[in-house]
Amino acid sequence: MLFFKSFPYGPNFFPITGSSKTFSSVPLIRPEAEYPRRRAAQKERVRILYRRALKDTLNWAVHRHIFYRDASDLREKFNANQDVEDVDRIDKLIAHGEAEYDKWRHPDPYIVPWAPGGSKFCRNPTPPAGIEIVYNYGQEDNP
Repeated sequence: MLFFKSFPYGPNFFPITGSSKTFSSVPLIRPEAEYPRRRAAQKERVRILYRRALKDTLNWAVHRHIFYRDASDLREKFNANQDVEDVDRIDKLIAHGEAEYDKWRHPDPYIVPWAPGGSKFCRNPTPPAGIEIVYNYGQEDNP
């Protein structure tokens, strides 16, 4: 009974069939609520895939004029399937896009020098506590 007190629909929301009182034939998520939830998840996956692919395009393009052309081509690929409404087909397109992204991912991506993994990251760490740095070396007597 504790389950139904915390459950927002109450104890009589699910119909109980037969004397076994099992919920196996009743889905926990209603079908009319499943479609918007699945579409929202798909939109998020497409957004993440597009951003990753666009950032990876910068790794392959040395000059900006090359990047702009490649970014435009990438956008055309995404816009070509913009009007697809079948959720199963969208899942297949997303899986195909993610597989293609993994296949063409840059082996040595550009990392900003001061970011983790960059060439300047933690190059000059702050000195430990208790060490005093003298900036006016040689002029200690002259304030």
